[in-house]
Amino acid sequence: RREEKRREEKRREEKRREEKRREEKRREEKRRGREGKMSEKSGNGSERAKDVKGAVDSDEAAAALQQEILKEVGEEEVELKNFLTIACMKRYLRARDGNAKKALSVLKKTLKWRREERPDKLRCPACDENPLAHNMRLIGYDQLGRPVVYTCFAHAQERKNVKNGMAHLTMVLEDSIRMMEGEEQEKWVWVIDFYGFGIVDCNPATATNASKILTDHYPERLGLAVILDAPMLFSGLFKAIKPILNKVTAEKIHFVKMKNWEEEVRSNHFDEELIAWLRREVAENRDPSLHKVKGQEKKYWEWRHDNGELKEHDPRGTPSLLNHDKYVPPVLEHHIKSWKHEEGEGGSEKKE
Repeated sequence: RREEKRREEKRREEKRREEKRREEKRREEKRRGREGKMSEKSGNGSERAKDVKGAVDSDEAAAALQQEILKEVGEEEVELKNFLTIACMKRYLRARDGNAKKALSVLKKTLKWRREERPDKLRCPACDENPLAHNMRLIGYDQLGRPVVYTCFAHAQERKNVKNGMAHLTMVLEDSIRMMEGEEQEKWVWVIDFYGFGIVDCNPATATNASKILTDHYPERLGLAVILDAPMLFSGLFKAIKPILNKVTAEKIHFVKMKNWEEEVRSNHFDEELIAWLRREVAENRDPSLHKVKGQEKKYWEWRHDNGELKEHDPRGTPSLLNHDKYVPPVLEHHIKSWKHEEGEGGSEKKE
């Protein structure tokens, strides 16, 4: 009877996952199907861009929008021109349901922001001084080739300074985009480990500013957000910030419990290499001695112990990421002590 019960529970679980996959597929098809016709009025290009309605993923609408926004860019602003690709135009159009007037307005704000903040050159000032200030970093790829970012609250020492937190988020987003393979891959995945989450993390300004950055300056970039092991304390905060999230973004947020997180992420395109890395990382991060004992804090950028021995678990990320020719360490080089032990002993080679 126990065996029959176990098989029945397994069948129900498989059925539930299959229904979940079908529902996600229906949502994706519905979102991509919201493509309307482009209406044009006589007049200059600005008028044409304003009158494009519902043209989601339309090459014609994207080209018209690109033509308009490039008028705001100087000849010498090469980096901004490189940013304003057709793929970028399509993301802004999708985020505004094909409304080119709204997309153009947000793009102008993004241009102003990129000129002032220089996100492509941005460093987190807190982490440059103390790498333990934040924990968020790129750690691998999923089966769809999307870069995967991981962060754990318990291992981030500076969580009150919203400005520095947004600088770190922006830096990681830019790193993720740099590591994407071609323009056909444009989304990333965020695994947020809530171990260590507390009252200090309940500042609504953090969530509001992060949402604004993602929505206004990196639209249609988030593929999936995995909320792992969130406590009851977070439910009240999420209720407060959910209204500011658009429906598409809200649907990408998945709450996952510790008891079945591996099954959940496996159904969301996480391969065995990524799951194995997360299994070790999640377990290791719950060791109090690695974040509560001063001087013994876990250094996620080191792959060797102080005595030079290789760690069983490399906290930097999966082999697929570390072997990538574009990989760059998450902290400044002078903080990394593992380099001095690299003498061809099987560790990662230093990249210039």
